[in-house]
Amino acid sequence: MQSASSGAGRQCPNCGGIMEFNIAKQKITCKNCNTELALEAPAHEPREHAFGEIKASAAQSNWDGATRVLACEVCGAEITVAAELTSLRCSFCGAPKLVPSGHSAGIAPEGLMLFKLGRQEAGIAFSKWLKTRFFAPSAMKTLAQADALSSVYSPFWTFDAQAEGDYAGEGGTTHTRIVTRNGKRETERYIVWTTVRGHVSRFFDDILIYAGGSQGKLLARLKDFDTAHGLIPFDGAYLSGFQAETYRLSPEAAFEDAKKTMTAELEGMARAEIRRSYDSERGTRLSASFLNVMCKHVLLPLWFSGFSYGGKAFCVVINGVTGKIAGAYPKSAAKIAAVVAAGLLLLAAIVWIFYTNS
Repeated sequence: MQSASSGAGRQCPNCGGIMEFNIAKQKITCKNCNTELALEAPAHEPREHAFGEIKASAAQSNWDGATRVLACEVCGAEITVAAELTSLRCSFCGAPKLVPSGHSAGIAPEGLMLFKLGRQEAGIAFSKWLKTRFFAPSAMKTLAQADALSSVYSPFWTFDAQAEGDYAGEGGTTHTRIVTRNGKRETERYIVWTTVRGHVSRFFDDILIYAGGSQGKLLARLKDFDTAHGLIPFDGAYLSGFQAETYRLSPEAAFEDAKKTMTAELEGMARAEIRRSYDSERGTRLSASFLNVMCKHVLLPLWFSGFSYGGKAFCVVINGVTGKIAGAYPKSAAKIAAVVAAGLLLLAAIVWIFYTNS
């Protein structure tokens, strides 16, 4: 077993065969002669760039000639693959024909998180998830097969920023008073509102924004990647045997989404600050600014499974590190109707027992 350092070639040093990253062994291995290259600890952390530098980038790169960009003729996905790979299927729809897209791979990734969950472990997690989908049609559990999982590196932008916000809102103090109604004295509660102004700030580290175009809503539920500790510097050797979805969301558009995330967090901090001094809060508005913004392009590991049911396409996504699952699936009208009917019968039984006893 030899050592694989950053920039290691994808050809086996012993037989010249293509080497791929083996998830189970966490090593780069040769399928022909089983030569293994152990991964060395990275010499540096993945680099971050000032946001202005990212915006000024020409973004016309095929990552030093190590990759090429292919397009699926069926679903339209654009996929970046290692330059030497030839026989491929689309990881998103399974179509057997991928053609050159004519597009650049774009800004090269600075970091990558390796798969920890192999196909077998991902399949077990997927099977368990399927069994817990009570309202899914029984036929779906046959169509959505765990062995049809595809491994994909998906593109994300990460943002660091010092976020500042001036806010204005109203804080309410609850008081009581005695009033007379219909000749009776009663205690009444009322709120006195006071205009409140203040300032909140927070440093945000690695706000994750999905940059692909395939399953944005699902992937928004899978942002539990520990990019502060799990990333290693990108090396094209890790793409051998895998596909990487080419980013579609520009860094500028991604930053707009990141600003929404950070602004919402600042607004929550402002409301909490008002409630610490008052009984209630309302109408809080905040104006945010973002300083020292840093950005990087990273690839994160995911398992995909796509299937069709009733003429519609559905997808399940599994975090390749933690095993967390997000998925869309059809609902069985018969099962839903059965549950509703059972609920109505139970309600009728309760009402009958109540009236009988009374």
